[in-house]
Amino acid sequence: MPWAKTKLEGFKECREALQEMPEMIRRLTVRGPLIEAARTIQAAVEERAPVSSRPSNPTPGSLKASGKSRRHRKGRGSLDTVAVIFADPAAVPQEYGTTKQAAHPYFRPAVDSVEAAVMARFGEALKEAVDKAAADLAAASRNAA
Repeated sequence: MPWAKTKLEGFKECREALQEMPEMIRRLTVRGPLIEAARTIQAAVEERAPVSSRPSNPTPGSLKASGKSRRHRKGRGSLDTVAVIFADPAAVPQEYGTTKQAAHPYFRPAVDSVEAAVMARFGEALKEAVDKAAADLAAASRNAA
């Protein structure tokens, strides 16, 4: 499947704050912003995905409709990751080409077009979620005392 991997840098303080939170709250705090970012990327790729105009194609638009955002956990205690997947068998040949078909990239250009906006929004959403979780934990500890 065509895929793109983007590395986030500069989140050291955020990671440290997340490590101080209980595991369940930490996972729930990161999950929302990650899923929001993946869905934004998925929508951009779906917008650029080609639709076959061949009359013999029994399922025009199947590539565009095959997009999914999935959440994965690497292991206990690790933060969630998400993947944007286009499962149609035509996804890879369309993106990279074959010996008989020229490449017509749609996935990587779509990711490149929204990457900066997605990263900025992800940072904002993550900060909001961490601040809210920290406030909720502080309120819970005050109420327990």
